[in-house]
Formats: sequence, structure tokens, C-alpha cells
Amino acid sequence: MQQLQLDKAKQIYTKWNELKQTRSLGFCSSIQQAEFLANYFNDQGANALALTSQIIVEKKVYGC
Repeated sequence: MQQLQLDKAKQIYTKWNELKQTRSLGFCSSIQQAEFLANYFNDQGANALALTSQIIVEKKVYGC
């Protein structure tokens, strides 16, 4: 199973690397998949983040 995930992540990264522009947004079917792909992209040297409902965002108030 792990090899299948790595093969698919490599395909996704290779295609993204061919077509990338300044910013990209990808959608995954699960939080686990999003985190796996973000880690894979980061391991390849890309700057990636898995933005999910489980991320705690620090609230900042400007100009108050």
C-alpha cells in the first residue's frame, strides 16, 4: 500500500512540477491524504501545507 501511495504522489508531484506557476492549490479526499501529499511535496523541496479543519489558526486583530 505504501508503495502505491508513493507512486501516486510521485506522479502528482511530477505533473505539478511541469505545470507549476507561482501558486497552486490541490484538493484531497481526506486529511490523511492531504498531510501525506504535503509532506511528500516538502520532501521534494516544494513549500507545501495541508490546510485542513484540524489546523489551529492564530487569530490576529489589525488596527484595533
